[in-house]
Amino acid sequence: MLNPSPPAITLPLWLRRRSRQWPEATALVEGACGSRYSHAALDHLVGRCAAGLAAQGFGPGDVLLMLAPNAPEWPIVALAAWVAGGAVCGADPACRGDELGRQLQRWRVRHAFTTPALLPRLRTRAGALRLIVPGEVDGTVAYTTLLACADDEPRPPTGLHSLAWVGARGPGRTLRLTHGQVLLQAVAREREQPLSERDVTLSLLPMGQPSGFVQGALAPLAQGAAVVTLPRFDAAAVAQALARHGVTRLLLAP
Repeated sequence: MLNPSPPAITLPLWLRRRSRQWPEATALVEGACGSRYSHAALDHLVGRCAAGLAAQGFGPGDVLLMLAPNAPEWPIVALAAWVAGGAVCGADPACRGDELGRQLQRWRVRHAFTTPALLPRLRTRAGALRLIVPGEVDGTVAYTTLLACADDEPRPPTGLHSLAWVGARGPGRTLRLTHGQVLLQAVAREREQPLSERDVTLSLLPMGQPSGFVQGALAPLAQGAAVVTLPRFDAAAVAQALARHGVTRLLLAP
């Protein structure tokens, strides 16, 4: 079988073009509280968040650290970072402090998205770091502030060879993925696991890892499927989400 070829466009443009085929279909669901976003809302929020990030000084050449559990905000903010021309660095919420510090230093991170619960882990290392969190917390930028930005959506020069994802492969090894490489993974996943707008995916794979983001968010959304998120594995919460949201595909971490 021939290897699939990625589309000759960037990740967010590829996904947003796909999403516009199913504007009213559900795209993202917070599994516990049930709040949901349509594909049209996803498209709009990505654009507003990208404008908000650009207004905070984020742009081409920058890396946005994502230190947060799975949630609807994760794909919205990550896609917005790509629209703004930057790259994403996914961090495991349970990673050690020294590893987190190395990532911040290695990629010269100036912006980070996190949650109030994880905020203390970054405050001690912040320096000139601009911290973005859901809610209102002193000394941070509220996620809603990004969404309220009225500036035009940024349109930086990007392409398949632009850097999309950075991180660590292991001790002393770095990870660099371009838009084309991530797209290739997403297209391959589509062919292996085809979905439709009638499908609902619940993924416990961490979005902070490229494979988890592609399998659990990017590939399903690009096929019109809904993505249900839970911040961590909890058997009772998973069982409730399966029944409540009509999940057709469950992805569990090995």
